[in-house]
This record gives sequence, structure tokens and C-alpha cells, in this order.
Amino acid sequence: LHAAEEAESMLYSMLDQYYNNSTTLYNDDDDDKDDHATIYQNIQSNNDNEDTKPSLRTFHAVLLAYKNSNHPSAPTRATNVLKKLNTIHKQYKDASLQPNEITFNTMIGIWSKTSSKA
Repeated sequence: LHAAEEAESMLYSMLDQYYNNSTTLYNDDDDDKDDHATIYQNIQSNNDNEDTKPSLRTFHAVLLAYKNSNHPSAPTRATNVLKKLNTIHKQYKDASLQPNEITFNTMIGIWSKTSSKA
């Protein structure tokens, strides 16, 4: 699990750097009073390092790291990464970060490796 956690940590570092440490990035609460359009405009106008923007492939790499870890907590951790991806996609209206078939197939693969005691 350590490698997957490191991959997730790198992803969040990239998110912090690209989105200028925007607190709304980590707030899934609908009561947030920040003007998302203004935040998005600031990101677009102030970010001079496009190389730090995580792509959908970056998120997939983290999900694959969890899939390959075979750790019991991997599905839960991967689900949190997927939730973060969805939040960013919706909050910033970034079509390039819309989860796709690969995203969901990877999640299915992660969850299929879990053993349930029913």
C-alpha cells in the first residue's frame, strides 16, 4: 500500500500546485460560499505551469497503484480518489477530467479483488 499512498500524495501535491492551494478543491460541502467561476478564472489566468495539471491519466495511475497493491483498504482509498476526481471535474467544469470507461473499469477491478465475509 505504501507505493499507492505515495502515488496519491504526489497527485495531491500536483493538485495543490496547479490549483493554487484552493481550499474549495478539498471542500465537497455545497454550503461553500466561494465564487467558483472567479476561482476558475484565477486558475486559468495565474497558472503558468500547465505541466503540473494532473490529467485523467494521472488519476488512473493512482487508481492502478491501488489496484496493484492488493491491500484490503485499497478499494476505499481508490474510491476517495475517484470522488476527488468527480469533485474537480464538476467544480471546475473541466471536461478533460471527466471519469470514463477506463476509470470505472479500473474501479471494478479494484473492488473485484476484495474478499467479503458475508
